Amino acid sequence: MPALRRRATVAVLAAVAWSMVLHLALFPVHNDRVLRRMLHAFEARARAVGDAAADLFAAPDLRRRTLLLLVMSLATVVGYWGVSTWVPQYAGQVATRAGYATGGWDALAGVLYSVGAIAGYLVVGMLADLWGRKPTIALFFAGSALVAPAPFLIDDNLVLLMTVTTINGFFTLGQFAWMVVYLPEVYPTAVRATGAALVFNSARYLAAIGPLVAGWVVISLGGIAHVAALMSVIYLLGLAATPLAAPETRGQPLPP
Repeated sequence: MPALRRRATVAVLAAVAWSMVLHLALFPVHNDRVLRRMLHAFEARARAVGDAAADLFAAPDLRRRTLLLLVMSLATVVGYWGVSTWVPQYAGQVATRAGYATGGWDALAGVLYSVGAIAGYLVVGMLADLWGRKPTIALFFAGSALVAPAPFLIDDNLVLLMTVTTINGFFTLGQFAWMVVYLPEVYPTAVRATGAALVFNSARYLAAIGPLVAGWVVISLGGIAHVAALMSVIYLLGLAATPLAAPETRGQPLPP
């Protein structure tokens, strides 16, 4: 009897399994209309995005605005990846020279950098409402140009290095918040999502080249400190583009 029950159970499970396989195989047939509607919706969405992207560069004012905002975004992203991501590694090198265990200090530098960044995010939002979007962005670009190379000028004082690293995170990573605050406010409704996404994400594709050549650049220029000093100049490019890119939007309604 137990063997008979086992065979019966196996037969039932096999029948259920085949039934499920057949239903899955017939899913496209039974749901042809649903799938067609989904495909039509995807096609319509793709055409709408393409039209919006074309509109960004067809109108002279929007084209100029988008290109200048891309310069600002590129300054933010490249400055971060080209300079500040080296700080934990550099902290480990300083700790090693001072006779400390590397793992503790480079990890602490990463944590403090992130703590500074969180404070920067909050301050960008507050100052953007108090002072205005463009003055706040300019402040963070100027601050980043000053503090980005600063950690790499400290080679024997770990406490000072950790302090400067926190300030570095406040400006160089905290400034990413300007894109979230400002970009949705400078584009008309028809191209708002496309324009903000294009500016926010395009710089990342360009910055992706950085890690591929970073080692060669450090060796060629004689160390991380030289690279940091050179790459920090890009913040000045963002600072120069800020007053020209788009109008001040503090207290203004969104463009129709």
